[in-house]
Amino acid sequence: MLDLYWSCLGAIVALVMAVALWTAVAVQAQSNGTATAADESSEQPLQEVVVTAERRSSKLQETPLAVSPVSGIELEQRNIQTMQDLASTTPTLDLGISLGQAHPAIRGIGASDIIFGADPRVGFYLDDVYLARPEEQLGVLYDINQVQVLNGPQGTLYGRNATAGALLVSSNRPTQTPTGYIDVTAGNYDEVDTIGAVSGPLTETLSARLAFQTLDHAGYGRNVITGNDVDDAHQRSARLSFLWEPTNDFNFLLQTDYHRERDHDYTSHFGGLGSLSTPPVQPTGVLLGGFVLPPNSRDVTNTVDPFNDRLIWGTAGTATWTLGSLTLKSITGYRFADLALGSEIDPSSLSLLPLTRQVQTSRQVSEELQALVDTGPNHLVAGFSYFDEHISGMTPVGVNLLVIGGPNFLSEGVDQAGDETTESAALYARDTYDFTDQLSAILGGRYTYEKKNVFNEFGESFSEPYSSNNPIPNIPPFPYNAEKAYNAFTPSGTLDYKFTPRVFGYATITEGYKSGGFNIGAFQPAFQPEKIWDYELGLKTTSLDNRLQADFSAFYYNYSNLQVSIVNGTQVLIENAAKAALYGGEAELIGRPWNTLQLELAFSALHAEYQDYMSTDPANPQLGIQNLSGNQLTQAPKFKVNAAAQYAWHIPTGRITLRGEYTWVDDIFFTPFDTRTAWSPQHSLSNLFLNYEMKNWTAKVYVRNLINKTIVTDAYTATALVGYAENVTLAPPRTYGVTIGYRF
Repeated sequence: MLDLYWSCLGAIVALVMAVALWTAVAVQAQSNGTATAADESSEQPLQEVVVTAERRSSKLQETPLAVSPVSGIELEQRNIQTMQDLASTTPTLDLGISLGQAHPAIRGIGASDIIFGADPRVGFYLDDVYLARPEEQLGVLYDINQVQVLNGPQGTLYGRNATAGALLVSSNRPTQTPTGYIDVTAGNYDEVDTIGAVSGPLTETLSARLAFQTLDHAGYGRNVITGNDVDDAHQRSARLSFLWEPTNDFNFLLQTDYHRERDHDYTSHFGGLGSLSTPPVQPTGVLLGGFVLPPNSRDVTNTVDPFNDRLIWGTAGTATWTLGSLTLKSITGYRFADLALGSEIDPSSLSLLPLTRQVQTSRQVSEELQALVDTGPNHLVAGFSYFDEHISGMTPVGVNLLVIGGPNFLSEGVDQAGDETTESAALYARDTYDFTDQLSAILGGRYTYEKKNVFNEFGESFSEPYSSNNPIPNIPPFPYNAEKAYNAFTPSGTLDYKFTPRVFGYATITEGYKSGGFNIGAFQPAFQPEKIWDYELGLKTTSLDNRLQADFSAFYYNYSNLQVSIVNGTQVLIENAAKAALYGGEAELIGRPWNTLQLELAFSALHAEYQDYMSTDPANPQLGIQNLSGNQLTQAPKFKVNAAAQYAWHIPTGRITLRGEYTWVDDIFFTPFDTRTAWSPQHSLSNLFLNYEMKNWTAKVYVRNLINKTIVTDAYTATALVGYAENVTLAPPRTYGVTIGYRF
């Protein structure tokens, strides 16, 4: 506890010193005329940022939400191509990737499920279309206009499954002015990447944009048994958009996107022993004569190579009518995802549970109707949303009878499978009323109705030889159907006040909701929905002639019915923990003391603990039923610090920009038992970028993970059949390269 206090004190001192430094340097710069030097005319003080977090455009510094936006230009300058890159530069966002699924967490609330069909806690939107499947969220960050991280429950405007917050990704739209670009990157691990777009008019009222991205690199490790690469990447993405603007009052945007991966990415690595027993439980393969590599190695000892094969595509149509003070919008979306992933959970060189596969196909249809009304002091956002999704999947696991004391015979083993259909409809409204130029009040609410239907299967066969194509017979009580309906009303209320034109504050109370449902392929009752109440205060300030921006927020959460995943035998079960208490805050500061120098500092502090939660750790049954009250929530680091400095030099032929980034993250646990096996110890990450811009050409040199640290991004303890081995996912090692770009 003493270390915690000293860490808090150190962070507060660092923030105060940073503000003092920025203030002193900015005042000096203003006094000596540096701020208006002619040779720095291309650089400006901090510019106003516009966000759409409230479903309408508003200035960031006058938006009563804790929002962290990143522009498309910033994504390019920081070489952010993946969700992991984004998380490393955002103070409240953490990203785990497990079994090929994105597990984003905001303020310590994220996904802990490692089964297919699980719903996330962070609502993810691509051009206003909700992406329900976590595997769809990993290949969208190309040709982007803006990414917004919305901190805290978003129960009114973004609805279901946004108990943690929301991620809003907006792509670049077609333009009537012909334009385009292409960037080509070459780096270590034989990396060759391309990203580009071309946009322009087809007629006087119709414009189009084609964007694409390719990502290719060799493996960050290898399978020492087969000699082949693991954690390599071969990805192809494209997005085609058409914008029709027949009048000034109406436009229609049609988009289609495509994403393909076929590689050996998302490999599970041996992270050590998961059991705390004395003597420690050794991996079953080691006891039977096999071997494993040292913990945290990027290499694996698998008898079969892991694989990743996924196809994702979608289409969306957005129609917008502007009728004076009334704006109507229709957002229609269709998404399809087909995923096949294979990775051994047995870390040994023996073939015990070879190539545990996860196969999933999902289809979703969504429709949202919005009405935005601005009448003097009143600003109303109201709408209706409909969502329909069907998921079909299975997780077959071949089992060698050696693990149960039998002969060396690879049987068909077990298969957890099923189909789930979700149908959801909601009505929502959020009204802002300006009592004065300084004081506004906001009231909102959403009513959600949701129905889930599941067809569950679970089979076992230990007498037939393993074949990936053979069906496994069900065991009673499988198969079976079940259905459950839920409804919820999630209100919100906010007061905001402009103390001065440059100081804006707000107070919010809001409720968030995450769907209940079924554990596909498991025989257990439906789990209950989660609910969370958020009590929040925020302050946003701009000072020193727009050279210093400082935003602060503090929150308290009352969180109940948490859905927690537990690996038990060959199945993953979901428990409803009683409740959790979370409170904390963030500070984000951006200063530009000179026109060519920008300094950034962000800090988040979080207290996130379970309350009244009793459970048994399957990896440590000798401990019996444990009282987990006081344990830290999964993906909930107590502290996170982001710092960056960027400086630009003007030369006769263009501009050179040097940027350095530093991130420090406290301990992260991945199970509710807080064992220091399934965890990511506190760590830091450093990045460097050197950019050169001249007319139509750009050149960039980058280094990510400068110190080449091995960082665990997700972990789970495997079944007793393999000796409770820890399976971990690793962030990329040090990568570096050169990007050459051309704009036209």
